[in-house]
Amino acid sequence: MDAASQDIGTTNASALLDAYRLVPDLEIYGVGLFDAAVTVLSQQVRALNLVWALEHAGLLAPDKRPRIAVIGAGFAGLTVVAGLAGKAIPADVTILEQRDSILPLQQGADSRWLHPHIYDWPAPGSQASSAGLPVLNWTAARASDVVVQVESAWRALLGSRKVDPTARLFCNAGRTRVDRVGEKFVIEWIGQERDVHDPGKVKGEHARSGNREEFDIVVLATGFGTEVDGAFSYWRNETLAQPALDRTRTEYLVSGYGDGGWIDLFRLRIMNFRQDRILGELFHGMPSFVGALRTAKASLTTGASSIVALEKIWDAHRAEADEAGLRLRQRLRHDTAAIMQLRENYGLIDLFEGRRVSFQNQLLAWMLFVVGGFDIRAGDLGNIISAEAIGSDHVVLRHGPKPFENLTRVLGGDLKRRVVGPDHDPVEPDLKLRCQQDDSVRWGGGYFDRPLGVPEPDEKAHWNREYLPAVTRVLAAGLCGAIADRLAVTHDPNCRLRVTLHRTVAIGNETVLQQCCDYRGLMLEDQESTAGRTFPTKNGLIGQAFLTRRTVKSRTGSKSDEVRANMESLELEAAARPMSANVRSLIAIPVLDGSGRSVVGVVFLDSYIEGFFDDEALVDEIRVISEGFLRGLLAELPRTDRSLSNVEYWSGTDHADVQPQAEVEGGSLESPATRPVSIPEARLNIDLVSFIEPGGGHGTS
Repeated sequence: MDAASQDIGTTNASALLDAYRLVPDLEIYGVGLFDAAVTVLSQQVRALNLVWALEHAGLLAPDKRPRIAVIGAGFAGLTVVAGLAGKAIPADVTILEQRDSILPLQQGADSRWLHPHIYDWPAPGSQASSAGLPVLNWTAARASDVVVQVESAWRALLGSRKVDPTARLFCNAGRTRVDRVGEKFVIEWIGQERDVHDPGKVKGEHARSGNREEFDIVVLATGFGTEVDGAFSYWRNETLAQPALDRTRTEYLVSGYGDGGWIDLFRLRIMNFRQDRILGELFHGMPSFVGALRTAKASLTTGASSIVALEKIWDAHRAEADEAGLRLRQRLRHDTAAIMQLRENYGLIDLFEGRRVSFQNQLLAWMLFVVGGFDIRAGDLGNIISAEAIGSDHVVLRHGPKPFENLTRVLGGDLKRRVVGPDHDPVEPDLKLRCQQDDSVRWGGGYFDRPLGVPEPDEKAHWNREYLPAVTRVLAAGLCGAIADRLAVTHDPNCRLRVTLHRTVAIGNETVLQQCCDYRGLMLEDQESTAGRTFPTKNGLIGQAFLTRRTVKSRTGSKSDEVRANMESLELEAAARPMSANVRSLIAIPVLDGSGRSVVGVVFLDSYIEGFFDDEALVDEIRVISEGFLRGLLAELPRTDRSLSNVEYWSGTDHADVQPQAEVEGGSLESPATRPVSIPEARLNIDLVSFIEPGGGHGTS
């Protein structure tokens, strides 16, 4: 990174840290404590953004070894520590969790479903099942199963690093107090130390112990806490979504109209409701309707009501709206009735204005209202319960938690006085506004797979990997294996031949090329796994193919030292190990979308045989194999049950705005007449989807 880029990164990181810092000028940070409508994924992104900002602001460095306390071992807290481990940041980390296990709220939560992107529906990528994270990644599943995925990823991450932060974990740390003493934070806690690699195992004595230690940095990942009013926790198992066994019709009352309240109302009134698939089922086969909804969502400001926009869309798409309404009406349960209790006689617009209820839930609430799926009562909760004769077991309270109570529990002395007022309100009037943290990715490709302070590349110990769908990897290996087998017919079996495929991926604001599978070819016995690694789009031969949108190869008659010198001039070694001195010829063939404007990927090959790719007929055969394989694959996907799909990227797909480079750089490279590979779609992101729709269709694709 040049000096100017470093200065920009430092400035941006310092500004970002201000949105996490609870007290000005002190290194005490909160992750998503005051944000509304947060999801597991958004909290994880915030956690990784914090690590990125701390490192870029200079608070984490190879010559420093700060003592860091992370309070809370939910998704946010664990992801902070995972980010530190992914970067192999020298630090001594202590994790304090007040409950008996990590991820305590979601442990065993079988009645709640988690999907990483569905609250973005109908935006591109909203039905992608994978969170796509570089650490602690997970896919859509029951909350309890997501916990298992993340715990497994946690153990694998901590066990894979030769250099990682020293970490300790204490559970049952119910009594935790953070004070500021001089230049340090002093934390007192009584807890039970666990094996950080296997949090279920107690270290040493089973008894809890009292501790008082100093720390340089404190991260509060205490979450929002449990619900107020003694409500049954959102994450505890219950049977609201299950049909009655006694054949009676039961009336329920739901109090609270945030996302949690609406979700429970939907579960009570809609058969087979699951939030990640319901709208895809209702709007199946209605692309123009979904397009209008997508436009409406994109135009809404945060916290705005969508009701007026939905009314206009309903009028403009009356036939499709009626069909979607009929589908919902046919899904209404007959063993339940439900009342939504309001404190005042609000209209639907008032319920959503300023409350940051997700667009998905606003839409479904509107539809359920239109088909008469629930009643509304305004007034005192107790009076309504009495008037409607609703049993106590049939009252669902979703009034939300009070996150400031968690701060009151943890902060002590001057810190508490500077953050929390006597009525659990913020002392700083605009603290909640100042600490609003968006969930846009700030890190670049491969950032969390690159150890801090280790020269790049580190003898290929780390490859700057990012998430790669397993299905994409397997299919890419099939393509590259087919090409390698064809070339092996004429290639010397005692000389190395390598074939791989890269895809174009957006990571935050950066576009990178990601290797989709390990190399296939000849004489590769000692090759290590390289799938998932990322490269800049301007480096090496693949960068030339990306920038020129043309096939690029070593020039006919060029010598190995000329080719190697050219790769050095294209900064290959800035993102990869030095090219083997035995490579005599190489080629990169871009994969373009149907418009020819966007580079979807690059097929890359190299060989120890000089001039091996000079035969244009052979090169064109490589193109034909690649194009036929990819076109056939993409054509077949819609004909399946759609449990597989070429899902849209969740962080952006359009790279057509990258200006093509006019000429191939370097005297040892040339662009042959062979045209690029062409496929109809602008992405290669073949992955599992989380459900199968009726009729084999994918409603929002």
